[in-house]
Amino acid sequence: MKHVNDMNVGVSSTSATLRRVAMRRPGALLSADHERWHYVKPVNADALSKQYDRFVELVEATGTEIVWFPETDDDLADSVFTYDPSFVVPGGAVVLRPGKPLRAGEADLHAAFYGGEGIPILGRIEAPGTFEGGDCFWLDNTTLAVGRGFRTNQLGINQMASAIKIASSTRKRVGLRATSVTPPITRPSSTTDAVQLEKGSGEVLIKIRVPALTA
Repeated sequence: MKHVNDMNVGVSSTSATLRRVAMRRPGALLSADHERWHYVKPVNADALSKQYDRFVELVEATGTEIVWFPETDDDLADSVFTYDPSFVVPGGAVVLRPGKPLRAGEADLHAAFYGGEGIPILGRIEAPGTFEGGDCFWLDNTTLAVGRGFRTNQLGINQMASAIKIASSTRKRVGLRATSVTPPITRPSSTTDAVQLEKGSGEVLIKIRVPALTA
C-alpha cells in the first residue's frame, strides 16, 4: 500500500505535465447493455479492449505513473471514466455524486481508493447535490470553471465550494471564493479577479487562491 500523506497532494492545472493518474480497466463495460447505459450503440468488446490497451501504452510513454483501481466484480460500466466520480484539488480529493443514477456506486469506489492510497478526502457531495468531474476544468492554477447543467447542479457546486473552503481553514493550503457568472466575457485585471465565460448563464466559476507553501 502506498501512502502519500508526507507529499504535496493535489492538482490545479488541466494542461500541466501529468505525473500520476488513477485508472480503471473496462470490466463491466465490455458486456454492458447499451440501451440501459444510454450508449449510442452496442459495445464492441474486442475493439474497445484493444483501444484501451493502446491508450495505456500512450499514457505510460509520457512517463506518467498509472495507479490502478482494484478489479472487482461489479456492474459499474461507466467506472472506466475515472475523471467523473471525484475531483482532485490542492490538498486532496473531493468525492463527487454523478448525475447519472447508474453511476451512484462509483463514489464509494473512489472513496475506498483514496483511503487505500493515503490521499486526504476533503469532502463529499451529498444528495440532492450532483457534481461530475467532466463538467469542470482548471482555467488557470487559481480558477476552476464549472458547467452547471444536467449532471452538475447548483447544490453540488455549492458543496464543492464549501468542501474546499473548509479544507483551507484547517490545512491553510488554499483559499476560495465562488461566484455565478453571466455573459458577456470580461478580462481579469489581476489574478484575483473572477473570470466570466461567454457560453451563458449556466456557467459557474469557483475561484481558488493557492498561496505558496512554506516549510
